Amino acid sequence: MQVRRSTKTSKIILHLQGNTGDRGLTGGGSTGEYVVGATYEGTAGTGGIYLNASSAGVTEGKTGGIYIQADSTTMKNVPEGQHFYDLEVTDSSGTVTRILEGRFRVSPDVTR
Repeated sequence: MQVRRSTKTSKIILHLQGNTGDRGLTGGGSTGEYVVGATYEGTAGTGGIYLNASSAGVTEGKTGGIYIQADSTTMKNVPEGQHFYDLEVTDSSGTVTRILEGRFRVSPDVTR
């Protein structure tokens, strides 16, 4: 899963990855710190993507659910504003399929 400020930019704000038995998170830095094909220079965090999950996280069996998680350290480095994302899966033959796409807005924290 990649999150960007625009569908046209090569700069990645957040890059989440995982599989059915593993989860991982890379990215979480500010805009422009990760460019496709370059070395990431941002802040790594914890979290990732669980497949066949429930709303509480990983479950046994085949639920068909997707659980996406990013910690607060990672999310505080995502700039405010509207962002675009897509989630792709790669099968054992290397075929990539987009299964989810959309946008979300990050609002600044008001409470101090």
